[in-house]
Amino acid sequence: MKFKLALIAMLAGASLFAQAQDATKVEPPKSTAKRADVKAETKAAAKAGEIKEGEAGAEASTKPKSTKKRADVKAETAAANKAGALKGGETAK
Repeated sequence: MKFKLALIAMLAGASLFAQAQDATKVEPPKSTAKRADVKAETKAAAKAGEIKEGEAGAEASTKPKSTKKRADVKAETAAANKAGALKGGETAK
C-alpha cells in the first residue's frame, strides 16, 4: 500500500514539474531589424526632433470635468439618496 501511494505521489510530482517547464519554453518573437539599425533610426529621429523628451509629450487637461460646484453635486446626491434613487452595496445592479 505504501509503495502505491509513493508511486502515485512521484507521478503527480513529475507531471506538475513537466507542466511547469513547458511555460518557460515560450520565446519572444524575433525582430527582423538589427540592433545597429534600430540605434541609427533612433538617433536620426532624435536629431530631427521627432522624439519628445521628459514631460513634453504629456498633454495637459485644460477642460474641467464638470461645470457644477462640489456643493451642488453633494446636494443632488444627498437628495437622490434620500429619495431612494441610489442603490449601493451588494444590492446594486
